[in-house]
Amino acid sequence: MSVWISVAHTPHLIRAATANLPPPTFAGHPNAPHLHRCWDGDCISVLTAGRIEFIRLAAIDAPECGQPHGDAASQWLHDATLNVELKITRTGLDRFSRTIAFVATPTIPCLSLELARRGHAWFYTQFGQGQVAIEAAAKQARAARIGLWALPNPIPPWEWRHGSAPSITTENIT
Repeated sequence: MSVWISVAHTPHLIRAATANLPPPTFAGHPNAPHLHRCWDGDCISVLTAGRIEFIRLAAIDAPECGQPHGDAASQWLHDATLNVELKITRTGLDRFSRTIAFVATPTIPCLSLELARRGHAWFYTQFGQGQVAIEAAAKQARAARIGLWALPNPIPPWEWRHGSAPSITTENIT
């Protein structure tokens, strides 16, 4: 059974929320990076050799937990990363001190690309410059009305987080 915890994206709150939780079981090498917790459709924490790292998947923005399609995106990311070794390609830090990274599993070369392809995330134009394949995958999912694009009026997560009225703006999404 999965337990979803909805907390703010600040590392100190996430650390407090997970402080007393036991580490997950893992079938692979004990020091290889693997899923610690899935926070939503684009944020995970990874455990590597006893150290927890908070990761924001690069180039995408997935619906938040509690937002329409947010739980589906979170569940897909959780299932895709559970009990597999993760390859992390770090690109920087965000304003919350989370690592921004492209993450791969043994069967999925890029989780950001796969989330966009399945319609679980927007291509994040502000932070995804040069990621042509991810942008194209998001456009194809939107055109095919896959995933969140099957909703009558999907609300971009950046509007949801700020309590803005639902709308789609072409300058923010693809």
